[in-house]
Amino acid sequence: MACGQAPSASGLLRTSSTTAGSTSARVTPSTRPLPGADTVLPSTTTKASTTTKASTTTAVATTTSTSAPATSTTSTSAPATSTTSTTSTTMVPTGSGLAGVFHVGGIPSDRLIHPTSIILHWWGAVANSDIYALIGSLNGQTGYYEPTLTKAQYLYNQAHGVGGHHLGVQFAVTRDGRMWQLTPAGNSYAAHAACGNGWAVGIEIEGRGPTDLHSDPVQLAAVVRLTGELMRMFGIPLDGPIAANGLSGVGVHSHKQVDLHCYFADGSFAGVGKVDVDDAYLAEVKAALAQEGFH
Repeated sequence: MACGQAPSASGLLRTSSTTAGSTSARVTPSTRPLPGADTVLPSTTTKASTTTKASTTTAVATTTSTSAPATSTTSTSAPATSTTSTTSTTMVPTGSGLAGVFHVGGIPSDRLIHPTSIILHWWGAVANSDIYALIGSLNGQTGYYEPTLTKAQYLYNQAHGVGGHHLGVQFAVTRDGRMWQLTPAGNSYAAHAACGNGWAVGIEIEGRGPTDLHSDPVQLAAVVRLTGELMRMFGIPLDGPIAANGLSGVGVHSHKQVDLHCYFADGSFAGVGKVDVDDAYLAEVKAALAQEGFH
């Protein structure tokens, strides 16, 4: 996954983000201990915009979606606080009050987005449920895609190391079923899906591919739960279109689907042949969500 140009068709964890089609790198789990289910993790405080500072201890509630069953949520990473309801179009830091989600931080962001879609990815590797392995991999990679660039400009920047940015993602689910928030706010910008970065939040699912993902019912249940919570929080429907130019989209999609719609400013195709997540896994997640009442 990349801020625009994802270097590998097989997943996020790789040795370089500058060459399309490279193989996934083997990830060495860090020695940093993982928290228990009731542990409060330290979070990274990052300025989310020029006017609003993202906070991990305060969640601002958006209008409740009519497309998802309403439930209350309690953050595991911060004590409960009162929330302020807003119906304005001004973007505010949102998403730190998701039930059961550990706010580990690690992916900086300096602006917010208004998410209309959720994009599912797989890591392309197994790291023994070590979330820090994913964070380190993303921070160690550079992407160069921006929708305002022509293909020639992109290739020049890539070749000369100009205008690059670290890759990132808002959320992740490890093999043990734990759910993680990596950005300051749930609607912080992160470079995870090229042309989808400006309108979608991403969920990275630990695994090398279909075999790993389809063999883990605990992880699948967590992916369904987290996707549903994000749908409810941001008012995202289960199904919706992706614009032909890839600059907008609605609904729950795979990185594979979004990649097929990415273009440069001159109309040149910018997709890199992403295959995650596979169609059967996406269908399984969406079927489970539909069964829970999401539509």
